[in-house]
Amino acid sequence: MIICIGREFGSGGHEIGRKVAEKLGLELYDRDLIDRAAEKIVAMPKDVLEKADEKKHNPWLHEVWYDVPNQELNGMTANEALHLAYNSIIRELAEKGDCVFVGRCADY
Repeated sequence: MIICIGREFGSGGHEIGRKVAEKLGLELYDRDLIDRAAEKIVAMPKDVLEKADEKKHNPWLHEVWYDVPNQELNGMTANEALHLAYNSIIRELAEKGDCVFVGRCADY
């Protein structure tokens, strides 16, 4: 069973996710996904990824990354790279077993 909880600021999504995971005995993934993404995207500093985390992409205010070790990320913004990393990480964790995801577009 994979439970995905979308949330917005002030919605209590993290607390709801924590209680659901606790009640059902499932793993909870929320803010720790940024750490996993930083491990996957070694070419971008974690603070850059944190600034892009769950923020709407602004085409006028972004930094494009070039000459990164992972050529798949070459020329992407931090938002784009983070989205790809979250997509991959969420799928990997979901395949491992039952869990609860909060935010990070897991419900998409």
